[in-house]
Amino acid sequence: SLLCFVDDVSSLAADSCGDRPTLEAMRQLMEHAGVYSHTRPGVWESIQDVAFVGAMLGAREGGRDVPNRLKRHFLTVRVSEPSADAMQQIFGPMIRAHFSPESGAPPDVLAASEKLTSMTV
Repeated sequence: SLLCFVDDVSSLAADSCGDRPTLEAMRQLMEHAGVYSHTRPGVWESIQDVAFVGAMLGAREGGRDVPNRLKRHFLTVRVSEPSADAMQQIFGPMIRAHFSPESGAPPDVLAASEKLTSMTV
């Protein structure tokens, strides 16, 4: 079995006609368990036991929409970006635990670790 992760599905480039052949090839593979060979025209290449996971920006975040013919093969889950306060609540305790006095970190590292979450959010 093969698990294929396609990052940022919505960013795949369109050709001069506005089609996105990469997405169509992926859809064909998902629907028909294979694709036509690029090196031997007219020859069908069967590919089995492939699962796909994809990630993309939504249209509200600036991503381009993907065709419904492809979307129907995915379970769609929308995850909003957490707020800065939520990021502090999530990562602040983790950093404080990692750079605690018990960890043996020098005092200057302990002082810097207090600012680390806010500097990276």
